[in-house]
Amino acid sequence: MVNPHRFIRHLERKGVQLNGQQRFQIHCGCASGLSKDQVSMYADARFNAEQMAVIREGLQAGLSQEQICIFADPKFSADQMNTLFHWLNGTPGLSVDEASRLADPRFDTAQMGAIGCGYFNGLSDSQIAMYADPKFSAQQMYIVWDGFARFDLSEQQVAVYADPRFSAEQMTEILRGYEAELPDEQVKTFADPDLDVDQMQEMRESLESAAGFAQEEIELQAMLI
Repeated sequence: MVNPHRFIRHLERKGVQLNGQQRFQIHCGCASGLSKDQVSMYADARFNAEQMAVIREGLQAGLSQEQICIFADPKFSADQMNTLFHWLNGTPGLSVDEASRLADPRFDTAQMGAIGCGYFNGLSDSQIAMYADPKFSAQQMYIVWDGFARFDLSEQQVAVYADPRFSAEQMTEILRGYEAELPDEQVKTFADPDLDVDQMQEMRESLESAAGFAQEEIELQAMLI
């Protein structure tokens, strides 16, 4: 087992200055049986104690060095690190390539979760790429995810509203148009970021009413034949 006192003295001789909480994380890692190389992955003054704890927990959970390196970076907050750790350590966990898509400090934890959900639900790389962009809020991301995962829309259909210029509420109105099975051409008539939500809703409901009336006419004619 690694002697934490000797390990810390070795760091200090190299000029690494650690506070009490950071030293505690090193003690915890050594006490749990981590190797010197493993403890060295987080024994860095650039990490605060909370960040160190997440890396230590990842090592104790049996993640590989390649997996740990996805989130063992001071540019991530402890919360972001923890989110990445849990997506890698899930059942099933994300692959290194998939987790790398989430590993961008510009994403908050909710945005990371929306991207992770895409992989978890079997979306393709090209589908996830349509919303894995910091320009989208987490809420907007989930609405794009909805189009694929819940409504089985094509990429061409989702592209109509996967635009950060639309608010989440505007995106929802467009998605409701597809949910009502309006033709693409009709959905596009109100998929305009310059229209407010009320205007979009009014246009959508008018098209849905017209479509419903037309269907009733078809059914009536069929009964008369």
